[in-house]
Amino acid sequence: NGINKLTQSLKHIPERLKPKLKQICIYPIKSCGAFKIMESWPLTNTGFLYDRGWMIVDASGMALTQKHQTRLCLIRPVINRQNGTMELTFSGIKSVEFSLDIVSEEIDVINASICQSKVCDDLVSGYDCGDKVASWL
Repeated sequence: NGINKLTQSLKHIPERLKPKLKQICIYPIKSCGAFKIMESWPLTNTGFLYDRGWMIVDASGMALTQKHQTRLCLIRPVINRQNGTMELTFSGIKSVEFSLDIVSEEIDVINASICQSKVCDDLVSGYDCGDKVASWL
């Protein structure tokens, strides 16, 4: 494992001289802007928590990309882990906020609005973030 090798190779270096990661960007929403992480951040089995976890789809369920919608990169996500929310910002308009945990808000998960879409020719399922977010977009 590459991480273990790196850890071993850094053992002999004094703590004050070891490299430190000051910030890294994640991209919570496919084709949208970055969110800068400047503090400790959880890792999951697929990478950084919330990285590439959302996408914007059209009425037919097709994912929107910068290839055809270049202004998507101007949508900036702001994650607040303490509040469990993500805020979407775009210059000149009021932001919109939604829960990072859509399913837990549902009394009956079966009635949650599930969407189907394709990403890189793979069929994926996801949860609709609601009318408020859809109207904002």
